Amino acid sequence: MKQNRVAIVEDWDIYLEGLALLLERYGCNVVIKANKLLELAEQLSFGDNLPDTCIVNIACLLKEEDIFQKLRLQYPGIKMIAYSSNENAPTIEEAMKKGIDRYLLRSDRLEDALATVDTKPEALRV
Repeated sequence: MKQNRVAIVEDWDIYLEGLALLLERYGCNVVIKANKLLELAEQLSFGDNLPDTCIVNIACLLKEEDIFQKLRLQYPGIKMIAYSSNENAPTIEEAMKKGIDRYLLRSDRLEDALATVDTKPEALRV
């Protein structure tokens, strides 16, 4: 089975590093770690080792919506997962309208979160 390549966008370094360690522990290959979507865009522009999946803190997405929309158009094959502790239905709906493939809650079970990272994007769309 091919190892899932993952990019993470998180503005808090402790969460960025912690999530990267956790994903690597469970078999993912974290190829990009960025604090902003702009940093992700810069790293993607090199074209080396593109991720299969990108996990984005919803706060980062909302701060840089224009960059997110450009990334969705330029890299449609990258599965985009937003995560947050915000369980507010309108916030989740707004994220989905912006092009997120899946919205994870920080309270989700680890097994469910890992399964989402390892699932093909088209299987996540409702």
